[in-house]
Amino acid sequence: MLLSSGYSWFSGRLPRMLLVAAPALILMLSGCTRETAEGAPPPRPVRTVIVEKGGLAESIVLTGQIQAEKEVALAFRIGGRIVERSVDTGDRVTPDQVVAKLDPQNELNSLRSQRAALSAAKARLEQDSNHFDRQDTLLKQGWTTRANFDQAQRALRTAQAAVDDAKAQVEIAEDRVSYTQLKAGLTGTITRRAGNPVRWCRQVRWCSRLRAIPAGTPSSTFRLKCCARLPERLM
Repeated sequence: MLLSSGYSWFSGRLPRMLLVAAPALILMLSGCTRETAEGAPPPRPVRTVIVEKGGLAESIVLTGQIQAEKEVALAFRIGGRIVERSVDTGDRVTPDQVVAKLDPQNELNSLRSQRAALSAAKARLEQDSNHFDRQDTLLKQGWTTRANFDQAQRALRTAQAAVDDAKAQVEIAEDRVSYTQLKAGLTGTITRRAGNPVRWCRQVRWCSRLRAIPAGTPSSTFRLKCCARLPERLM
């Protein structure tokens, strides 16, 4: 009797328990389904395009100049009168080749003057050196004063400084004589020249300027570039 009554009580309350637990089970299942859907989004379609060479939408015609990619401007380092120009446009030049010359007369005269000044300074140095040696010997023997010895020493130092200055002036004069010859300095082709013989030009002016293209390879194949101005609407 007790077993049958207990079973009837449990069987009577089972439907009620299922009704109470059903909403909770539905919420749990729906939450799991939402997490699964958010974790794996569906793949998105991708469109691919093959890049191909095509024509321009608009043809542009510009006016420009064809120039060498590398150019070197040659010019005299001093002013003077051009007396010789040994190259012309289109001529090939080598590094040590003279392309133009200035009148070197003034520079040669200055060089002679500086060399004469150097000779005079050396003679004065020799004289002051002998005088210093005598004063040194007399001072050791007690036949001269310390003041005379110091004066001879100062004169010797001054004469030595004069010789050094004269040597520097001679080197400057020699450089100026060499500047009267304009050398190419590289292997190339003359593309433009300016300045005619018997014409005066100032230091580093266009009247003594030449432009050469450096040879990039032994076969003398040069790279060129096109220089043109673009309108503002194309920038």
